[in-house]
Amino acid sequence: MTNKLNKRGAKRLMNVVRALRESPNPDMFTMEIFLHPCGTPGCALGHYLCRTDLQKTFKVIDADNVRIATKNIESDFFHDVKEHFGLSHEWYGELFSETGCGNAKTAEEAAKYIQDFVMHTRPDGEHV
Repeated sequence: MTNKLNKRGAKRLMNVVRALRESPNPDMFTMEIFLHPCGTPGCALGHYLCRTDLQKTFKVIDADNVRIATKNIESDFFHDVKEHFGLSHEWYGELFSETGCGNAKTAEEAAKYIQDFVMHTRPDGEHV
């Protein structure tokens, strides 16, 4: 996949921003895990996955094992996430890896990073 952020992917990333900014437990933010054992979101992607009002593609089944169901349960989760947002492997890592969002330490830092990423990426994939 090439680095091309389409409108649908940009809208979905902005929903990640919304989930982060509306976090019920921002002090528990960490890019190191999707979900805490208690079910509280950890990372940017975890916040989005837990918000069924913002997305219907993914469903958290078991917080202890961090199993995620997609429409195609046999599919590869990371591939599905990249496809869902329209991200290349490189961009997925930049946003959602353990050091993603510029190594964000807070939900607001991650939200700002993703918002800036969306606002400064042209449809041809160039950052401006």
